[in-house]
Amino acid sequence: MSRRSSRLALILVALFWAGSAPCQDPAGWMARVEQLLAKPGGAPEALKALRSLPVEIRGTADYQWMGARTHMALAEHDLCAINAATYRFLPRSIERDFTAVNRWLAGRAEEFMALATESLAKGLNDEAAKRYFEAVLCNQAILGRQDEGLGKQTLTALDRLVKTTPNRADYWFGLGFYNYYFSHLEAARRAFEVAIDKEPDPYRKWMLGVWRQRTEAEMAVERQQDEQEKKAKADREAREARVAASGPGPGQTASGVPGEAERYEAALHRSSLDADIREVDRRIFDLKGKLAGRVTVLTNGTVGVEAVNHKKVNEELQQLEARRSDLVSQRDGPR
Repeated sequence: MSRRSSRLALILVALFWAGSAPCQDPAGWMARVEQLLAKPGGAPEALKALRSLPVEIRGTADYQWMGARTHMALAEHDLCAINAATYRFLPRSIERDFTAVNRWLAGRAEEFMALATESLAKGLNDEAAKRYFEAVLCNQAILGRQDEGLGKQTLTALDRLVKTTPNRADYWFGLGFYNYYFSHLEAARRAFEVAIDKEPDPYRKWMLGVWRQRTEAEMAVERQQDEQEKKAKADREAREARVAASGPGPGQTASGVPGEAERYEAALHRSSLDADIREVDRRIFDLKGKLAGRVTVLTNGTVGVEAVNHKKVNEELQQLEARRSDLVSQRDGPR
């Protein structure tokens, strides 16, 4: 399991922004926007209606869903992609169907990737970096492919862009977004901080705060994992040193302490069960993410949104929940 996968599993609760709540459409705004989207040529009116809503509604998962669909209707891939990505970070009581949005974004990503490759072959490096960034924005699974050096080249171009145009909050967001999906979390956090400082619009400032909080939550979990790994290593080395320093005496175990070997074996068994439980928890998180249309992080580090057989996934979830209960019973014993 990759470190990034385990980080995401551990921050299942922490990543949610406390000030944002799922929307049940009490004011009927979603119905009005749906009507406008269904009307031929109604997408511009739908966008105007969305942008007229108060920030407390715009700061919901449902707004991100409606925004993504509206920007798709207007062929605005960048704003559509940002809405879709932000949706995954927000709490919701109803999971919305992003199938059409994800399919459209994936198609645009392929178009931009082809343009990036073509520009690179022509020696147009800045244009190639721009198109590659647009491809990643639309579909983060692009990051898992061979990129002919476009990944690092694009990061360099984004760094140069914010240095030459430092007052553009959207440029800083782009740098933060790209660093986040490259797992450069501290760089992403700094970029989001600058973007928040330079963004005058209350809604966009809120959205940037969501990305910063998500990044900080992952950083906190990563620090916790590092500390746990260091402690485990130190404990293991100390235990090995004690065993090496004291040979067994009459009536003693190999470690020189009566019964310590048995306790050590029991601790190892419990540690193994804990690891199995964490792996089951990670798998449950990933499967629930698939059902929600959330980006899934694979063990090879690639990311993307997968097509899902809901019946099969739900069956597997039931099996995993049963497996988890069994492991917990083995670890904790009868109560």
